[in-house]
Amino acid sequence: NYFEKGIAFLLPTSYLLHPANDGGKWGVNQIANFYKYVVDEFYSRHNNKVVLNPWPDGFNYAFCVTINSNGERADYNRLLSYLKSEKIIPTFFVDGFIGNELKDYLSSEKIYLESNGFKKTNYRGQHSFTEIKTDILNNKNYWNKPFIGFKFPYSRISNWGIMALNDMDYLFDSSIGADNINTFKGSVIPYHLPFSYGQYYKRSNILEISPTLHDDFHFYQTADDSSNIVDNSEYQEKQAKLFEKYLLNFWNYSVKPFYGCMVFLGHPLYTANNDITLQPLKNLIQNVKKDSAWITTIEKIAEFRNNLGELKFNIKEQGSYMEITVDVPPNTKVEGITLRLDNKPSKVKISKGDYKLIEKGRLFYLCFTAELGQKIELRF
Repeated sequence: NYFEKGIAFLLPTSYLLHPANDGGKWGVNQIANFYKYVVDEFYSRHNNKVVLNPWPDGFNYAFCVTINSNGERADYNRLLSYLKSEKIIPTFFVDGFIGNELKDYLSSEKIYLESNGFKKTNYRGQHSFTEIKTDILNNKNYWNKPFIGFKFPYSRISNWGIMALNDMDYLFDSSIGADNINTFKGSVIPYHLPFSYGQYYKRSNILEISPTLHDDFHFYQTADDSSNIVDNSEYQEKQAKLFEKYLLNFWNYSVKPFYGCMVFLGHPLYTANNDITLQPLKNLIQNVKKDSAWITTIEKIAEFRNNLGELKFNIKEQGSYMEITVDVPPNTKVEGITLRLDNKPSKVKISKGDYKLIEKGRLFYLCFTAELGQKIELRF
């Protein structure tokens, strides 16, 4: 139990119980209900339910925009102009094939740049650890940027690649597409990537922040030439509607029920080709804003989740009184830490700094800064 939050339940599984396999004994709903039963059973022994919120400042969900660098200058201008109007800072994944003019343009914009590898080669091929690490270093040198994030070329993740990123102190990867509607691929909650080779196995320090499994390329590409977009407005309108439906379904059914994050993945060539192809992203962002999500950058998501993993919470409960102490590493402060409460406390006392108590529906969110010696006292 990496987070060392306290009691852990051992939940052994079997392929016979897996709904994705023929002959499974349980369906998805039955398995979900079993997990809910375990959690409810745990909380039934306590007077008040306290849950660590996955996102800061009382936000239930997180959202960010990531872009693979592909397209004409006009496409980049159209996309960035729209995102600036929405006050959204995107992250562009860049490689060594981007020419000097576009390179200078991206470097001058107020955006985040992360690595997509230098040669954009398939890391799953016959490449050694040294060759992969050299390619990652070459891209860093070409852009003269201290990258902290990575997207594997063609999203083809490899053990040697994870090991190289881990060795070079990268913070996150965004390659394993999430599809929690039709499959169990990826995750809407960031997690640390493991890697293995033979009998060797290790949990890396690389946080996987999964993008949507299907991006704009999946909907707008031509059948015979993946570097172009179909130049037909009727076809584009049809595909844009399908793309928008996919994005909204992902947000409403994969992300929101699980307090997750959504990483939009697009390309200037496809998403920002024209007003028709840009509409799905526009409508998605309006829905995300309506749901009061944490709209941020993938870098800030990585920073917050890594900091969250460093915290330890100790809870003492006696009747209507609850005391929560927070252990943090030395010289560390994590702002916006949020506890989700079922009941509204009649009294809140905090030893350091200020706090916010936010009411949303039937839940209450207690937000504060986690720092050494922080103690929270609650009465219900």
